[in-house]
Amino acid sequence: MKISKFLVMLSLCSILLIVSGCSESDNPAEATIPDPDANFTWSGETVTPARIIFHNHSDNADSYYWDFGNGQSSIQENPTITFDSPGEYSITLEAENENTGKKDTRRKLINITPGRVFITRLQIEDIPFTTSSGAGWDLWSGPDLYFNFYDPNDNLALHSTMVIDLVDSDLPIGFTVTNPYECEYWNSSYIFRLYDDDDFSGDEFIGSVSFRISSIIASFGHAETAAIRSSNNSISIKLYLDWE
Repeated sequence: MKISKFLVMLSLCSILLIVSGCSESDNPAEATIPDPDANFTWSGETVTPARIIFHNHSDNADSYYWDFGNGQSSIQENPTITFDSPGEYSITLEAENENTGKKDTRRKLINITPGRVFITRLQIEDIPFTTSSGAGWDLWSGPDLYFNFYDPNDNLALHSTMVIDLVDSDLPIGFTVTNPYECEYWNSSYIFRLYDDDDFSGDEFIGSVSFRISSIIASFGHAETAAIRSSNNSISIKLYLDWE
């Protein structure tokens, strides 16, 4: 009888050990949290003043820090930033998962182009010193040169001082625009008209040079200087430009 009880107890212990072993092996593995993956895009016109909306496409993150490369920063998920000055800016997004403390960083470049341009100075580099008939502009001396500058609506925008008895060795000759002139119409033509001042017979038209800002950008980009010429290449002017 004692032997039978012992065998029963031994069998029960074996069953308990088997059940206990199965229970431990069936426990699911502890879930892992994926690392953050920072990413973003933007939208908006990249012309000053450029209002840019940044779109956050980061995964597995719940905290963000933006550096826009222009002294501005943000902790918003999808910030909107205005760039007032042209240039290339390095945009940095740091995305963090606050549960794990892990971070990921993404950097991209954005190029902001100027939205305004001013003429600050111009330099007359070449003019014809004879008329179409081959005569000089004045009998005994060079022309008394001045220019008028007209906007696309043919309104007088600038009027230069006069250079008396200009000769070839005087060129190039520069004129500073005291109040820099903004060219607002980029796809329309501005025009310089050059004259020889004559007191009695009336001022003589020497020639003209026209230009468009859009054409300057196509040829020179946003350069600080641009060379423009008359249609017959007899007049050459260098413009000094300030892009903002």
